[in-house]
Amino acid sequence: MRRAFDSPPPWASAPPPATGSSPLSHLFAQGLVAAESFTDPATWEKFRELVAEQDEERAAGLAGRPGSVVFAIHRADRPLTVDGLFTFARSALVSAWTSLTTYRIPVQLAVIA
Repeated sequence: MRRAFDSPPPWASAPPPATGSSPLSHLFAQGLVAAESFTDPATWEKFRELVAEQDEERAAGLAGRPGSVVFAIHRADRPLTVDGLFTFARSALVSAWTSLTTYRIPVQLAVIA
């Protein structure tokens, strides 16, 4: 059984609601850099150790690399759609998706209403 962390892990900080291209492009870059760093076995092991400090059972259930990257996005000024993404943000998303899927790490988008 999974349980919540006693406190939010350092990698789970929520960005402010997106209102332009810059926060979204930054989010996509962060996801890419984080997932790429976890493809290094030593980095992944350190991550598992940090998780184990909170929940050993959860850490034992982690595979050898990230299972996916989920970009959860809330637009503060209007509903988010693919057509509504700014060109630079769309380009950053495609770039992140291309790199991550090359590592066989699936990418998902979640719209926060």
